[in-house]
Amino acid sequence: MSEFWEAASAIGTCAAVVVALGFSYRAVVDSRKIEKDRADLAAARMHGPVSFLETQVSLLHAWLIFNDDDYESSDPQLFALVDEIDSAALKITNEDLYQVLGLPGHAAKRLARALGLIHIFAAEVKYRLTQVSWNDNEARIKRQSYKKWSDSASEIKDHLQIAVRRFESAAASGAPRPSTEEIHGPED
Repeated sequence: MSEFWEAASAIGTCAAVVVALGFSYRAVVDSRKIEKDRADLAAARMHGPVSFLETQVSLLHAWLIFNDDDYESSDPQLFALVDEIDSAALKITNEDLYQVLGLPGHAAKRLARALGLIHIFAAEVKYRLTQVSWNDNEARIKRQSYKKWSDSASEIKDHLQIAVRRFESAAASGAPRPSTEEIHGPED
């Protein structure tokens, strides 16, 4: 009879372990879902500013490529555009990045990389354009600088394009566009 109770006790212990593991697994799954929902909601909120930033960097990149070598008139425009991009990038904080860390495709890391590159890029461009010696440089040297800046803008644009796609996808699942029925209510 004691063997029966030992076997029953062992079976009961195994069952308790299985139930405990089941609860633990369920808690992990629920936690991941909540974390994904939070990332999707943050992506929905951040999609606009990140998309604007990507558009501005794309404009800057195109502008640098198709520059007509009229540096006296284009330098102030370049400074203003770079300053606008830098200001927009500064509005995206590390806290914002932490909220979207759960997005697929390393979207938060790509955005962080782009933001870091923007700050370095903006500092260099602003520094160069405000130097007295910049106006004394030959067109060839300015052309080389513009080419270098174009390459930097291209890398930033690439990172932002990937991030924007991921943000768009997450925003669509986190806050999908309402249907006509949701907006106007069911037809009677």
